Amino acid sequence: MKTAKMTVLALGLAGAVGFAVSTVAAQGSRDTQERTVRPRVMMLDGRGPQIGVEVNDVTEGVRIEDVDQDSPASKAGLHTGDIVIDLDGERVRSARQFSRLIQETAVGRSIALGIMRDGKRQVINVTPESRAFGFGFDSDQLGRDIARGLRDIEPRLRELLKLDESVPRS
Repeated sequence: MKTAKMTVLALGLAGAVGFAVSTVAAQGSRDTQERTVRPRVMMLDGRGPQIGVEVNDVTEGVRIEDVDQDSPASKAGLHTGDIVIDLDGERVRSARQFSRLIQETAVGRSIALGIMRDGKRQVINVTPESRAFGFGFDSDQLGRDIARGLRDIEPRLRELLKLDESVPRS
């Protein structure tokens, strides 16, 4: 009985981790069913110009989800939660477009970001820097994704445990 419960728990945990990883890879395919707009998170990092932010699509532009420490965005005064609505006067429509505009900017050329912060419009000038390609992952985001996967799978795991207890043993 204990072996069966441990097996179910191990399978459930493995399934939860697999679910969380597939959720990250699919960028929330279930979210598309629950919301009309699927959030798209993009890290502006890698080859070419970058400002060191992670952004998420919102209706009126892109929301800054994270600002890298000592990045051009941090030095310019951008904060998590700021909504970028335009870049050098061009309306920001998506995280993908915002990323492309940053990457097409010449390194060292200052750009004006129109942002909304606390319901007030501001303009913040930021100067993209070049960064060599690097590999990394956001462990905090990964942890949140795994926790969400575990929350989503917990009711199913409880049902499996109940079913296991109701199966007669010989």
